[in-house]
Amino acid sequence: MPRRQSNAPSQPLVATIDIGTTSARAILFSQQGVEVAKHQIEYSTTASEAPAESENKEQFRRRSSLMRHNQPIFTAEGIAISITDDIEIENNAASVGPTLRFPQPGWVECMPVHILANAVQCLVACLITLRKINQNPELKIKYKVKAIGIANMRETTIVWSRKTGKPLSNGITWTDTRTAEIVLHLEKTIDEERKEELKQKTGLPLSTYFSAAKLRWLIDNDDTIKEEYEKGDGNLMFGTVDTWLIYH
Repeated sequence: MPRRQSNAPSQPLVATIDIGTTSARAILFSQQGVEVAKHQIEYSTTASEAPAESENKEQFRRRSSLMRHNQPIFTAEGIAISITDDIEIENNAASVGPTLRFPQPGWVECMPVHILANAVQCLVACLITLRKINQNPELKIKYKVKAIGIANMRETTIVWSRKTGKPLSNGITWTDTRTAEIVLHLEKTIDEERKEELKQKTGLPLSTYFSAAKLRWLIDNDDTIKEEYEKGDGNLMFGTVDTWLIYH
């Protein structure tokens, strides 16, 4: 049976999905910028088992220790985060593995399906809160989500199958430096005029930070992705995290 459309007046809300490097969150804002509902999930990581030679691993190891003891976690901006009704910590690492992984020094990977699940879970939690708010009989005008925006995990790169929608590998995060040799090779073989031309077109310098070198690395080093790329049948999908979420 089709859902009945309500003609009651409503106050528009903007839903935001913020996929960060160490957590995912969703917030519902009013037109005045007031938070109406929010929910955040801190990722599980392999950092607590990582060797000390990687600065990234050391950073996440400290976060893992704090999370286990329910102590505040501090963001890069110095903001303290503690477990509350609006903030939770992933507890699925034992069954499906952690969301953030450090397989080698300088490598930082994420699990795309976990990222998607966290985004959905955060948004659903906000919508449950919104339903409770709207059930208040004293609220004359109900809230209704009218738009949605996504804040992205920078240049984190995901490759997946158009046919199945499933990722073909772990995501390579923006902090990962495995593409250093690719970038160094380009630096040495491309003349300065060409570099400047590319920079004018893209606005970007050659760097391990950006997605193109990550895609090149995956095609060169992942047999499944290389095979799909060489087929050329349009099944290979590539994008940053916002693209991955929108696709699903």
